[in-house]
Amino acid sequence: FGLAFLSSSFIQLLTVLLTQISPQALNYLIGFISSGEELWKGYVYMLYLVGINLILTILNSQYFLEQMLIGLRIRAAITSALFRKSLRLSSKSRKERSVGETVNLMQIDSQRLMDVIQNLNLLWSSPVTIILSIVSLWGFLGPSCLAGLLVMVLLIPTNAVLGSRMKKFQRQNMTFK
Repeated sequence: FGLAFLSSSFIQLLTVLLTQISPQALNYLIGFISSGEELWKGYVYMLYLVGINLILTILNSQYFLEQMLIGLRIRAAITSALFRKSLRLSSKSRKERSVGETVNLMQIDSQRLMDVIQNLNLLWSSPVTIILSIVSLWGFLGPSCLAGLLVMVLLIPTNAVLGSRMKKFQRQNMTFK
């Protein structure tokens, strides 16, 4: 799974970098409209912007496809290993849990691992995206771009509180099932 994950990480890096180029291309197009440049330059800027967004769409689709395949392969491997292990359990161990509980645990745990794998690249790509966006916005807006960063930082505790409440409600909901 390592080589496939490394490949999808590289695709995610390209996506992050190209996402930062798109606003620059839009800036060229806006600059063209307000200037008296030749008409062909406007077409080049427009094709540049469309091309970047087309490549971004293809890269995003490929990234999510690869992440889904990696997650599914890991899920299948874990489910298979857990199923083999459950077949080797002693009769005393089998009586501790019903077959339904065992299957449910296998499915839930493998699904959680699949979800983690699909979102693992966000650990490094999100901070890189934020940093590159702040640097890009600094070029356009100057220090006033830090207001957006301040809002994001101030929303972190709110998101943490809401996340813990959602987790609490989910646990309560699971006890009713």
